[in-house]
Amino acid sequence: MAMNTHSHRMGQISTNISNMNTTSYKAVETNYKTHMSNSWGGNDFFSAKPVDTRRVSVQGTISSTGNGYDMAINGRGFFVTNSQPDGSGDTLYTRDGIFGTRSATASVDTDNDGQNDQLSYLVSQTGNFVMGWAADGNGGFSSTLGAVQVNHNSIVPARATSSISLSGNVPNNNGVAATFNTTLPVIASNADGTASSNNNLVLNWSKTVADQNTWTLSLSGSSNLASATITPPTAAFTDEGRIDTSVNSGVYTLNLTWNDGSEPSTITLDMSDMTQFASTDGFTVGKMDSDGYLEGRLDHTSFNEFGVLSGYYSNGEVMQLYKLPLANFVAPDNLQALSGNDYRETSEAGDVSLESIDSRNGIGIFVPGAVENSNVNLEDQFSRMIITQKAYTMASQAFRTNDEMLQEVRNLKR
Repeated sequence: MAMNTHSHRMGQISTNISNMNTTSYKAVETNYKTHMSNSWGGNDFFSAKPVDTRRVSVQGTISSTGNGYDMAINGRGFFVTNSQPDGSGDTLYTRDGIFGTRSATASVDTDNDGQNDQLSYLVSQTGNFVMGWAADGNGGFSSTLGAVQVNHNSIVPARATSSISLSGNVPNNNGVAATFNTTLPVIASNADGTASSNNNLVLNWSKTVADQNTWTLSLSGSSNLASATITPPTAAFTDEGRIDTSVNSGVYTLNLTWNDGSEPSTITLDMSDMTQFASTDGFTVGKMDSDGYLEGRLDHTSFNEFGVLSGYYSNGEVMQLYKLPLANFVAPDNLQALSGNDYRETSEAGDVSLESIDSRNGIGIFVPGAVENSNVNLEDQFSRMIITQKAYTMASQAFRTNDEMLQEVRNLKR
């Protein structure tokens, strides 16, 4: 039994070494426990029995791949996969983040090109579908897992502008009359509610010597602009250069009409973060955000460190598509290991918990464009191999000596 025990350990060491370059492979550590082999003549005889533990919870090093779909987990946790895209198949877990794609054809024609949309499912190396929460379109995600997929014919419908946020600095000019202007992008909408034209609206600022802290505001624009008003028509600042909230809050209403028949636009302009400091740089824009955009088509996708897959569109918009959960177990070393670095849930590992990673303070975080390497320590494996080889040799010597003693006893009976 001793030779079989050491032979088993040597086999596990060999397996570890052969997988030292296998992505996310977790080394098996073989230890021994005392095992009573028999009891005779009032004496108990003990041998050793191998006990294997797969060190799933031990982190491997992380290396970059440059592949946008590859993903590593830094810390505890697993990716969730399923043999069926609707989640009705066998659910497995893995830390192997070398992901590929599987093409499929949808039953819809989103871009109206006469052909059904082309999809790509995200799949693991073992061919299982990577599961995630789909974006709900309102800044959140579904509570139901589904196969992560990318619609290559996806479009973002145009959206008419309803709000603009503007921050920056308008110089106080030290007692001199001044005029400045800045351009605001505005998307108008057709009568059916679809966005149509892209217009450049000019916001004009002017003040006289008499009142150095109050600016008169007006609007102008291209030939498509029929009329434009801004309410209130002034911007007041304190002596410290901040918006004077005793006069107005810094939030304005723009009412616009268009020559091309587009629907009139009512836009909220937030300039509460504007300042009036001394400067020779003229009117400077710190940040401008508008909720309007023209139609855009999907250009590419990428993951971030929180497991969010976002789509980048030709109109500059970025839309969240899916979010990967991080599956955790109380005792991950007790998961059932399968081929291809997949794991199956067991009662010894405990119940699975799916976590949404929203900060770097979690127990694990995703590393896009990278993979986790094997956690096999080659020096440690060679040390174990030398010790195991020595133990096997000694066990075989003991077995040979015992056999010689028995042979001697048999000779005495003759």
